[in-house]
Parts: sequence; structure tokens; C-alpha cells
Amino acid sequence: MEMDHIYGNVCEDKTESYRASQATLKATTKVQIPLLIIGAILLLGVAVLGTLTYKYASKLSDEQKKFALMDAQYKNISAVLNNTDAQYKDLLATYNISSGKLSDEQKKFALMDAQYKDISAVLNNTDAKYKDLLATYKICSTECSCRACPEGWKHHKGKCYLFSSSKMNWEGSRDHCITLGGHLIIVNNQEEQNFLAAQAKGVSHWIGLNDRAVEGQWRWVDNISLNETGAIFWYKRSDPNQADEPDNWKKEDPLGENCASIYLTADWHDNSCKTNYPFVCETLASS
Repeated sequence: MEMDHIYGNVCEDKTESYRASQATLKATTKVQIPLLIIGAILLLGVAVLGTLTYKYASKLSDEQKKFALMDAQYKNISAVLNNTDAQYKDLLATYNISSGKLSDEQKKFALMDAQYKDISAVLNNTDAKYKDLLATYKICSTECSCRACPEGWKHHKGKCYLFSSSKMNWEGSRDHCITLGGHLIIVNNQEEQNFLAAQAKGVSHWIGLNDRAVEGQWRWVDNISLNETGAIFWYKRSDPNQADEPDNWKKEDPLGENCASIYLTADWHDNSCKTNYPFVCETLASS
């Protein structure tokens, strides 16, 4: 009878130990599964957003640097997430499954869960900035049509513009633009004139307008007359005793002033074609 009593106590101890172990394992699993799901969702989100970043960045021109920076931010977030995931796995590996230590380990899991939530918040914030950037530059919209410009050229309304840093006379400027696959700028409307003035920043630049063939008959480099385009922005002087532009001033050049530039005032002046100015080339943006 004494042996039966001892055997019974041993069975009860083993049964209670087994039940405690199973309860601890279930509690651990309940904590573990949600965090693993959070990690998987965040990793998937980073992967998807990284794919979107690459897809759109490959179609850009002037905005490539901005999108490259955004892509780097995503990669940094992914690295932080991977590091946190590694810490989580280490914690699981060293986790002591016992009911007595479960409350202490729960605190560690709570801290890990908070880290995941912080990363998720950063990811969501970066995603919002990325979407704002897409909206700002209207990626692949009907307005920009994903058109690209050569490096150093500025995109505007389906065209590319090069504001030179070097100076040449009017003929040299015209020929140089041709070698680059474009031509000296032809101003077609007020909106384009405003863009030209803003980019010239108060510095005189040659434009593609001249009356070298016949004095007073101003034509663009495509041989279209100024009157046909109807966009005319000659400088008008406030002093009635002084002539407005073009005035064909001959004191510096006996041949007169037969080539046009955008001047300091953001209006047009005629100048001697021999003068060296920066210049503006234009061409259609490539699709």
C-alpha cells in the first residue's frame, strides 16, 4: 500500500508538470504568432513598396535622384525590420518555457511588439511621402506622359530646355543647339515666356529669333514669322522719348542689332549677333 501511494504521487507530479508545460507552450504560441504575422506583413509591405519604387524610378528623368533617395529610405527601413526580426528569433531561441518565468518573458515580447509597431509607423509615414511625391510629379499621367529629357535639361510641358552655362554669339548658339539635337528656343505663348523668364533669372540669353535676312521682318529659326506665332514680348520703355525694342541700335555694331535675346527685364531686346551670351536650346521630350 505504501508503494502504491508513492507511485500515485509520482504520477500526479508528472501529470501536473506536463499540464504546466503545455499551458506555458500555448501561452508562448499566443504571443509568438501575432508578432510573426506583424513581421511578415511589414516585410511584405517593404518588398511591395520597393518594387513600386523601382518600377516608377525607371521611368523618370529629372526626378530620378528624388526617387533614388526615397528608395534608400525604404531599404533602411527594411534593414531595421530585418534586424528586429533577428532579435525576435534570438529571443525565441533563448526563451525558457516555464510558468514561473512567463511574466518576465512577456515583458520582453511586449517590448518587441512595440518595436514592430514603431517600424510600421515609420513605414506608413514613408509610404505617405512616396505617394505625395508621385502625385506632385504626376507619374505616367496624361500631362507628363512619362517623358524624359537628357541630363542637364529641364522638362516643361512636354519639352526639354537647356539653359547654357557657356557663352557664344548668336550663330554659334544656334549651331550648338542643333548639334545637341534641338534648336534655339521658339517662344509660342505667354506661359512659355514666363517659364523662360523664370529660368533665365535676370541673365540675358539668346533666343531663336532674328531679322538678319530682311530688317524688321523677325523670324524664328524654323522660318516661321513672329507675326504668325502672335507671341510678342519686346521691351517697352516708359520714356516716350526713347524707342521701344527692337531699336536696331548701331553704336556698337554698324550692322545693327539683328538677333533677339531675353533681357534682364525678362522682355526681349534686339542685340548685335556678334555678342556672346548664354543661350537656351529646346527639343521635344522623349516618351
